[in-house]
Amino acid sequence: MPEEVLPYHKEDKRLAASEYEKYDPIRERFSYVIALQVFLLYIIYIYYDHINEYHPLLAGALLGAQTSCLAQSLNQFYQRTISISKHIKFYIYGIFNGAATTFWIRLLVSQVDTKLMRFVYDQTFGGLMFQFLFILYNCIWERQDLPQDGEKFPAEMHTRDPTPPQPLPRPTNIQSSSPGETDSRLEAFKKEPQGVGSFELFRLDSEILPHSS
Repeated sequence: MPEEVLPYHKEDKRLAASEYEKYDPIRERFSYVIALQVFLLYIIYIYYDHINEYHPLLAGALLGAQTSCLAQSLNQFYQRTISISKHIKFYIYGIFNGAATTFWIRLLVSQVDTKLMRFVYDQTFGGLMFQFLFILYNCIWERQDLPQDGEKFPAEMHTRDPTPPQPLPRPTNIQSSSPGETDSRLEAFKKEPQGVGSFELFRLDSEILPHSS
């Protein structure tokens, strides 16, 4: 690589780094919210046993909601986008997911004796069930329909225009020529040297179209 190219790449990397590290007051305040969420998660972790003794589903719901909301906050902080709607969405989903996970684990422990079968049931039936619940919840929140008959993108189908595309109108201002004149132009075109522009090809084809139809 030539030596004179190196400073340009260094300057480009320096500009990219300075652009990413630009001060953003909203992002700084959002970091305080993340710190508060970490503190709340730490409080739930400390008193989890006491909450679990009072009500197991409540402990699972609180832990699931806080971890889900914290994960969404970290994702938005990294992507530099703030969406309160997504925070509420994943916080509510964390409540249901935490309570359902606690109930599912207690059901496996009480009904299945061996640890191997618990693992098999959890990875097969449990994984599919929780995945379906998330898809169903996401469709309800986003007001979408579940995919049917191999459909993969229901949101795209709602926005698709059902009317077929209309054909373009044919040009009317083109002067027609006789068949003999058209043949002579074709012969002259074949004798021309290579390198004819696309505009000339389009002009010649446009003049032939009225007689060929």
